[in-house]
Amino acid sequence: MKVGILNLFFGLNYGAVLQAYALQTVLERMGHQCEMIHYYYDWLKERHNFRSRHPFLSSLKHAFMFPLTATGLWHDDFPKKQRLFQKFLKKLHVSSNEYLNLAQAADLETKYDRFICGSDQVWCFHLEFPDPFLFLEFVKDPIKKNAYAISANTPEVPEKWKNHLAKILREFHHVSVRETNLAKTYEEISQRNIPVLLDPTFLLTAEDWKKEETLLPYSNYILFYPLECPIEVCAYTYQLSKKTGLPVIQIGEREFCKEIQAKYVTCGPGEFLSLVRNATHIVTNSFHGMAFSIIFNKNFLVSYGQSPYRKAMNGRFDTIIEKFNLQNRIFNESSDIFTEINYAPINATIQNEQEKSFAYLQKIFEDFPRSR
Repeated sequence: MKVGILNLFFGLNYGAVLQAYALQTVLERMGHQCEMIHYYYDWLKERHNFRSRHPFLSSLKHAFMFPLTATGLWHDDFPKKQRLFQKFLKKLHVSSNEYLNLAQAADLETKYDRFICGSDQVWCFHLEFPDPFLFLEFVKDPIKKNAYAISANTPEVPEKWKNHLAKILREFHHVSVRETNLAKTYEEISQRNIPVLLDPTFLLTAEDWKKEETLLPYSNYILFYPLECPIEVCAYTYQLSKKTGLPVIQIGEREFCKEIQAKYVTCGPGEFLSLVRNATHIVTNSFHGMAFSIIFNKNFLVSYGQSPYRKAMNGRFDTIIEKFNLQNRIFNESSDIFTEINYAPINATIQNEQEKSFAYLQKIFEDFPRSR
């Protein structure tokens, strides 16, 4: 069958791109033809396409910052990072048309036999209402409407939108989510069973991912991947480097935790895979930083989100931590990253969860409608 996949694969975000690639790969191995529907949030386009839409302002900024860049006082990593992401994105089969709103999607239903939305941060309430495009509201045939391992920026749904969301959820052929707390919320709202399944990145093996990496010439280092910068996590990473004598390589936000004196590496998804796989220790507060640490069987610590925005998303850590019994990898003042993780039972659990996820995906392609 021809499958239209809908997720936010185009941002400069390692997890977003890699989960999209994983879902595409798994569906193609099942014998389906896949296409990523190129849907661009206006707000995300604003964030990531400033340079292309405002070349004069971008050039002016570059000219102003050039003296600081030349002296190392300011770094513009965006152009290189964008190039590296664009290189990896060539692995995705993206629709030739770009869609900006629901009105432009009128012809989409006839192009695909199934639609699958998911996984990473697809259904979010940071806007007035979650985008109807991402809820597949342009699809009229319920058999075609499916969601895999959906995640959201919060499990909370504003009261005024619950009835409408209940209607949307009931219209899907199959719906699954990535977080346990999100499943509970959606089950209460929709009165239907919502299974919790693996993030797509877990559906490929470490060997699969190794084939997709861009190998970098680093070894014996601590990988530090912060999305925010708690002082205690920075201090721990700094002391870990002093204790082990290992250098720190930092990815993500350059401006975080400069006191660590880390080597900052600008990287795309392929380089990210190499840096995770070859790290000696990993300290992160990224979900996919944690996910790939587990996939590659690394010693790691994960720090939960502390800002209000990131606290709302801590359920994504809880689900994985509980599923794999990794409570001792949550960062706290007494954290011990040197305790080896017994990955044998974890890898066995991943295999069992993969089977559940593959079975769920197979059901999506059954032609009979879900009983209501």
